[in-house]
Amino acid sequence: MIEAMARRAAALHPAPNAVHEAGRPGIHVLEQASSLEAFFDAPPDFSELFDHANQLLGKHDRLQVRPLPSETAHTASEGMLILAYAKLLRIAIWPARSEGDLATKIAARALVDERNADPDRNRALFTIAMGQGETIARQSDRFMNLGREN
Repeated sequence: MIEAMARRAAALHPAPNAVHEAGRPGIHVLEQASSLEAFFDAPPDFSELFDHANQLLGKHDRLQVRPLPSETAHTASEGMLILAYAKLLRIAIWPARSEGDLATKIAARALVDERNADPDRNRALFTIAMGQGETIARQSDRFMNLGREN
């Protein structure tokens, strides 16, 4: 009976897709331990995400200084802000693995802290994601967290 259940679970949740196209995420069924390991073994590049977020925020801020000529420009500006925060959220929720990652997480937190004019909902989501990332980091010695003395 247990073997039948295990075969059924394996059929419903295939092994992770180890081979995937460049730029497209692999498939990770998080209910399987090997998939969870594969998921954590493929972390994003924190510094790249941070640089992209900074560029987008800079473009957004420049558009706010002068009047936006059209609704399309205003929508584009809002889209830049949303995309920038999406990148910052990925930094916040992923546990740091190195001193460089940790420094980038600290820089992302400082960046969000100084952006008082951004919508509260964006800043709140970042704070929640940072807390979740720290919770994950405390669950394994392979991760670093902001509260740990390094």
